Amino acid sequence: MARSTPVPIPGLPLFQQAIGQAMGSYAKVEWSLALLLQSLLGVDLPKAHAIFFAIQNTRSRNELFQSLLAQEFNGELKKYWASCSKFLLKLAKFRNAIAHWHPHVSLYENAASELIIRPALRSPIPRSDFHSIEIENFDDFHIDCQHIADEIIELFGVVVERPSAWPQKFLNPITHRNLAVLKQPHTPKVRQPRRPPSVPKLSAAQKRAKALKDARIRAKQKP
Repeated sequence: MARSTPVPIPGLPLFQQAIGQAMGSYAKVEWSLALLLQSLLGVDLPKAHAIFFAIQNTRSRNELFQSLLAQEFNGELKKYWASCSKFLLKLAKFRNAIAHWHPHVSLYENAASELIIRPALRSPIPRSDFHSIEIENFDDFHIDCQHIADEIIELFGVVVERPSAWPQKFLNPITHRNLAVLKQPHTPKVRQPRRPPSVPKLSAAQKRAKALKDARIRAKQKP
């Protein structure tokens, strides 16, 4: 029985190369964090790597750094590291999607009614409403990785120096925001029905006047 020949997907080799480059960018972030851990623990880099990669969960890693920085520098970097942690969590979610989402083909129709086929990554969760990841999304991921790696390397340098006073930038949150984020389609809010008009509450005097008025009306209605 003859085997069917796979249909070539336009742009697939370039897309696969982009996946590998994205994972390389994230590896630089992990390397910078291992350097920071080395300086905080006072160990050599192989030991720091062993400890760092033994902790698989990004949130747990962030909490480890938070605790070490707080003990070493009396909580002065709390705001700065909290913003780094938030950034790293979003970055890790995007990285995990690159590593674990399934190959997929996105189909489009251009203005000339021609079918456009593009390689992509899709969430493996059935009926997931996350948008697929396509090749243009990797540019933002590279920018994010480079930015946070630079921040961590700069922090590493200052930690090694042990300054008497911290540069101002490390006392405030980082300004860069994640560009590469997993996106969900916008769902318009359901229009809520109008609330019935509220009945104003009567004061004690108004209640007495109303009671007297109602009593007069009832008296007139009696035969």
